[in-house]
Amino acid sequence: MDFHPTLGENSPTSLLADHDLSRGIDRGRKLPVPMLPSEIVRIETAMYFAQVGDKTIRTWAKKDGIGRQADKHAPLQISLPALLMKADGEMTTLERLRAGERSHPAVALYLTRAVDLLERVRLGNRGSKRAVAPVGRRLKFPPAKSSASAR
Repeated sequence: MDFHPTLGENSPTSLLADHDLSRGIDRGRKLPVPMLPSEIVRIETAMYFAQVGDKTIRTWAKKDGIGRQADKHAPLQISLPALLMKADGEMTTLERLRAGERSHPAVALYLTRAVDLLERVRLGNRGSKRAVAPVGRRLKFPPAKSSASAR
């Protein structure tokens, strides 16, 4: 216990000390992992990488906190690193990510892996007619050359 300017003397230095929120739990459900904008993928992309269905992704997002949804009609945002951890069964690493331990070697491995996977998908989509996986925004392709101009 230390002095806190608002709470006074002999108060915990963190408002979350000795509380469920400090363990990433709010009213019995897992809080979403912290996400950087570059780590967020749409549900379709999450389905592609985890090779599971829409309902499974939604269940994992709610039960394990790998995603977030601002309100009922907002899109579900999935953390790709958290999804990869969940798909691999690395729940300890997922809890480290939730706790903000981004520099831990196991967490850093998944952060790097997620960036690499997204970059490969984006690079693989250049010049092709069919997207490998939907990533964040719609991909724009140059107009196809007509058969007359190809001669």
